[in-house]
Order: sequence, then C-alpha cells, then structure tokens
Amino acid sequence: MIKKFLGHELISGASFIFLGSLSGNLFNFLFNLFMTRNLTVSDYGILASMISLMTLSAIPAGAVLPTVVRFAGLYFAKGDFAMVKGLFFKITKPFFIIGSIIFFAFLLFRQTIGQFFNIHDTSFIVFVAFIVFIGYVGVTNQPLLQAKLAFRFIASLNIISPLLKLLLGIILVFFGFGVAGAMWAVLISILLSYVLSFVPLRFLFSKGFNAPHISAR
Repeated sequence: MIKKFLGHELISGASFIFLGSLSGNLFNFLFNLFMTRNLTVSDYGILASMISLMTLSAIPAGAVLPTVVRFAGLYFAKGDFAMVKGLFFKITKPFFIIGSIIFFAFLLFRQTIGQFFNIHDTSFIVFVAFIVFIGYVGVTNQPLLQAKLAFRFIASLNIISPLLKLLLGIILVFFGFGVAGAMWAVLISILLSYVLSFVPLRFLFSKGFNAPHISAR
C-alpha cells in the first residue's frame, strides 16, 4: 500500500519538486553567501536592491499562474494540444506587451531609479529591465509544465538554473567583474531556464495544427 502511495504520479512528482526546490534554494543561499564575502558592502547593497526590484516587479505576473494551470490541466487531460497552444499564445501576447512596457519604462526612468537606489551605474537597471521582461514573456511556461505533470523536468530546472548562477557568479566575480558579473550570472541562468522550458513544450511551435481562438471571458 505504501509502495502504491509513493508510486502515485502526484506524490512522486511533488517529491521531485520538493527536492529540486530544496537544492535550488541551497544554491541560491550559497550564491548570496559568496557575494556577501566577495563584494564590498556597497556593491552587495546594489545587488540586493536589484534582486528586490526584480522580485517586486514580477509579482503581478504571478496572479495568472493558477488560471493557466487549471485550464491547461484540463486540455492536457483531454489530449487537446491545440487548445494548450491557443492558451499559450492567448496569455503570452498580452504579457509580452506588458513586459515590453515595463522594459521601456525601466530604460526611460533608469536615472530616477538609479538615484532612488543610490546607484550611479545605470547599466544595472538595464539588466533588471531585461530580466523582468523575460519573466513576463515566460509567464506561461512554468504553469504549462505543471499542468503537463513534467515534475522531474521542473525539478531539474530548479536545480540547473541556480547552480549555473552560482558557478557563473563565482567565476565572474573572481575575475573582477563585481556586481556586473553577478548580474550577468543571474541573467544568463534565467535566460537558459526560459529556453530549456520549451523542450517539453516544443509542440507549441508545431505546424501540424493551428491554435484556436480562446475567449478571455
């Protein structure tokens, strides 16, 4: 009975997600620990401010995640990949526009944002703008993977992305790139995670069927 319980796809999937998240959080902790020890106090303050700004800017995008999981789960259960494709483009298009607006807003007001955070090098604001843009464009990828029950793949991404960030951060800071090196590590790890998330979702770009129109009502 216990073997059957542990072998259930939902239970085993949740276990993979838990272990992946635990490992990812450990790598994130090590990343922050390394930065506190190898950046100056002011530089680490800049890095922490940028990460906080990215996190706050991405909060609104999270509101749509439960809805995507719910509808995509129904479509996957029926094997209706055309509807999944339609849902993907229905959600991605407006969030691409929103992400673009936020991106250009960051660029337009980067001097003001830099003054508020006491950051003289406004190129860091450009890093934040691009990372937030990727977050909005890729807002549907994670819930689609959840709806597809690709728990092992999600767990792998939760490990690979922070591990890459940690390794790149150590290398770039070690070679003297400072805060810019840390930001490059964050950007590359997020971009790689976004690109890899399409591996189980590659059917979205198949020419074998057209995405149907899905009403937003």
